[in-house]
Amino acid sequence: MNQMIALRTAKSASILSRIVTRNFCRTTTLRKEGDVAKSEPTKAKEATLSGVESIRLGSRSHAPNSLEKRFLVWSGRYKSVGDIPPTVPEEAIEKARNKARIRIANFMMVATIIGCIYCIISGKNAASRGESVHKMNLDWHRQYNESHPAEASK
Repeated sequence: MNQMIALRTAKSASILSRIVTRNFCRTTTLRKEGDVAKSEPTKAKEATLSGVESIRLGSRSHAPNSLEKRFLVWSGRYKSVGDIPPTVPEEAIEKARNKARIRIANFMMVATIIGCIYCIISGKNAASRGESVHKMNLDWHRQYNESHPAEASK
């Protein structure tokens, strides 16, 4: 009786840990002790499931494309594109992608601010010359009415 309860408890703990790992640990997978990729960090977390089997929680590897390789170099993870191994941990690619996304967003914010300042300066210069959108609209309508007199009388 006690052995059945212990066996059921061990099975439910194993199933629960697999469910938690699958659903909440997006970037980790269960691998057996000897099955570790070369590009993984050396300090892998070890865990045991009810003393039955020793497993390692390791990173999933991913073959980066050319854009992801540029992100890895740009983020400072590798010195050059040639230094990048064929497979890289997904965490490294995700961190590099996040850094690149933040840098691009910061660049776009600076470009937007520069564009706004340019528009303000050019608008003030146009106002000092006496130009306005209202005056341009009136001039356009006057030219249109002069070139199309038949349509204007309808």
